Amino acid sequence: LTMLLSYTFSKTLGDVDSFQGAAAGAQNALFARSFQQDYYDNRSERSVTSSDIPHVLAISYTYELPIGPGKKFLNRGGLVGKLLGGWQVSGIHTYQSGRPLFMEYQAFGANNPYRANDGFSFRPNVVPGVPLVNPEFDRSCAGPLPAAAGRRPCQFYINPAAFVAPPAGEFGNAPKFFSNLRAQPYYNEDVSISKRTVVTKKLVVHFQANAFNVLNRVVLGTGGAQTTLFNLAPRDLSEASLRNSVTPFGILTSQQNGPRRIQLGLKVEF
Repeated sequence: LTMLLSYTFSKTLGDVDSFQGAAAGAQNALFARSFQQDYYDNRSERSVTSSDIPHVLAISYTYELPIGPGKKFLNRGGLVGKLLGGWQVSGIHTYQSGRPLFMEYQAFGANNPYRANDGFSFRPNVVPGVPLVNPEFDRSCAGPLPAAAGRRPCQFYINPAAFVAPPAGEFGNAPKFFSNLRAQPYYNEDVSISKRTVVTKKLVVHFQANAFNVLNRVVLGTGGAQTTLFNLAPRDLSEASLRNSVTPFGILTSQQNGPRRIQLGLKVEF
């Protein structure tokens, strides 16, 4: 048995970021998170960065089963030994915190502090004492949004009541990235089962079965910038506000990891 376990606890802070739009899948991420909201107050830009992942646990192992010829159990030769021996199990398991989310406020006209044409780089105000994650959120309600109008409170991961638009012409006090509002944590297990069979001195058969995301975990993702666009947030999560709503704000609409995949392989050495 060979095993390697590693755990990393870290925090990444900064007032600049290398957030990449292609990696984030966000329409405005290239510039919305890559420069200052207020060019004259760099202190307000300091927050955790997009690469901040506080906890990362990784486990890898290889275990040669003690069965078959020359092993502790069922030490037999012949056909029985060839069938029972040579088995090996290995895997890589990863468990890590979710990446920090950001909140974007599109401020145009009198609402834009700079009165500039580009109004995509601003942030809303945070309402003190209100949870950023919706207490009514239920994972079973998440997923692709239906075409028909209407939303349910349990769909919203981000709590719209936690944010409010800043007064016209003022900057929002929301951080560039939230350390206490994150995407879903990432859990994944990849497992491999293999068997080496010595048929004769000149013939060896290798069989291998690989399962990626063997537990078929679903890691929910935001699906794009509209999820964190404050301008699309509903007034509240009341039935009256959500009855005819088509908002994507605060809803985890997609799966950001791959489904379970199984791969089989056979190799003959002669």
